[in-house]
Amino acid sequence: MMIRTSRLVPSRLLTRVAGASLAGAVGFSVEALWLEARGVRYLEAGETAGGRPGFIECLPGERLRVWVEGEGYAVEHVPLHWRSLVERSLLAHALSPSGGVVLHASAVKAGSGAHVFAGRSGAGKSTIASNAPHPIISDDTVVITRSEGGLLLQGTPYGKGDAGHDPERRRLAGICFLGQAGELTVRSVEAAEAVPRLIKALFLPPIMEGESESRLPGPVIETLMDLAQTTPLWSLEVPLGYSFDPADLR
Repeated sequence: MMIRTSRLVPSRLLTRVAGASLAGAVGFSVEALWLEARGVRYLEAGETAGGRPGFIECLPGERLRVWVEGEGYAVEHVPLHWRSLVERSLLAHALSPSGGVVLHASAVKAGSGAHVFAGRSGAGKSTIASNAPHPIISDDTVVITRSEGGLLLQGTPYGKGDAGHDPERRRLAGICFLGQAGELTVRSVEAAEAVPRLIKALFLPPIMEGESESRLPGPVIETLMDLAQTTPLWSLEVPLGYSFDPADLR
């Protein structure tokens, strides 16, 4: 994936990873950006920061102060168990200008592609991925980015289990909106239904001062529309603990 550099992206790290000029497009690796260097500085109590101020709402009703500091972010002191939520939201902020999105979803390999299972917390995303007869890409959070060849998916370091993640970029074989039911139910999903369901699965970019809370960035909307129109989509309701092979979807 190629993205335009901006002051929202930790540019020194991107230069090191891609060996590219910051004046042009550079390569991007979720693992390199957020696992090796993170691009996030957590402030201790009483510590101050410069940069452009704003806030991040990583949990409903819980806002944290955040500053864009040229090459990264500074965030108010937060508990350790919140930090992955903070970083996923800031990752969404860094990717949004190029149309990249961060989804609360698991994913498994399907040949050279990837099947995605999106759903609310407790819907069984991690379970269905671990039970599928395919290698896990990520069990909780995935990134979808734009490329000249179309939309691509890759895993992230953020997960619930010990399955690890696969940062290799893969084409999308399909997205399942996951729910629980007493018996297996599968149906196709049309684009008009898919966009609102994709929005519910997003880690939304944090709102900075001067930006509207009522609308998503244009590039993100474009990506969601492309996903809804070009990717096979299903509603999948399964019994708790059910083993499902996404290769059976046609």
